[in-house]
Amino acid sequence: MKTYGWHEIGSVPAAPGVYAWYYIPEITHFDLREMKSEVETLKSQEKIDQAKASLRQFLDRIVGFHAELSRLWSEPLGLDHGSKKN
Repeated sequence: MKTYGWHEIGSVPAAPGVYAWYYIPEITHFDLREMKSEVETLKSQEKIDQAKASLRQFLDRIVGFHAELSRLWSEPLGLDHGSKKN
């Protein structure tokens, strides 16, 4: 088995095989500053619903990644996080 790092992505062969990429999502200080600035601006304009929606969308993007990853791993294993099966 050959392992490639991100810096070698251009040299991965164009051939059949099993390929997997691992990515750790992160929330950077930049992301937090931008989100805080956007929410504060919307609040100062008395656009509270838009501020809430913007924050919800930001969090959904982060949480959604983890939820999708969990779903992708659970379904093939016959696991269902949302309901009980007898």
